[in-house]
Amino acid sequence: MGDDTLSAPSRHHPLWHGAAVLLCLLALLLTNPAQVRAQTGTQTGAQEEVSSTVMDEVVRRPAWGLYQGYAQYKMAHYAQARAIWQLLADGGTAEAWFHLGTLAEDGRGEPANPLEARRRYEKGAAGGSSKAQWRLGLMLQTSTPALGPADPERALAYLEQLGRDGDVDARLEAMQLRQRMAATVR
Repeated sequence: MGDDTLSAPSRHHPLWHGAAVLLCLLALLLTNPAQVRAQTGTQTGAQEEVSSTVMDEVVRRPAWGLYQGYAQYKMAHYAQARAIWQLLADGGTAEAWFHLGTLAEDGRGEPANPLEARRRYEKGAAGGSSKAQWRLGLMLQTSTPALGPADPERALAYLEQLGRDGDVDARLEAMQLRQRMAATVR
């Protein structure tokens, strides 16, 4: 055969692997849908809950739990995402507070509440979540009826910390905020 013919992808090719995984998942779903729902933490019916098996694993492996919460969020299962992230947040996972903040800020699975979102972001930021620090850095720059007056000094502190940690976007945002603050002083 010449170089211009197409050959079948090898078993190590990413496309082959992805197709094989999808076929296995489809076969599992078709042969035992109840087991698949139990593994993913979804039940049939109006009230979906996260299975205790999944929640035990979330406690055991917080990074996996963050991923599972995000997967539930992407499927618009906000109550399940919230349950997973709340368990992680209560256990001290700062990134979970960030995710809970996004639920409150965007009104996903709960009424939109910017004040509650900020409270959650503050808990995440205090625990070291750079995403929560970023959201606070942006949120505190603007006066709103729900949040009250802007707090540019606090916003700048969060953004500059992120900049020192290597976040280029935060460094640029801090520089622009500092310029706006200087312009209002004149």
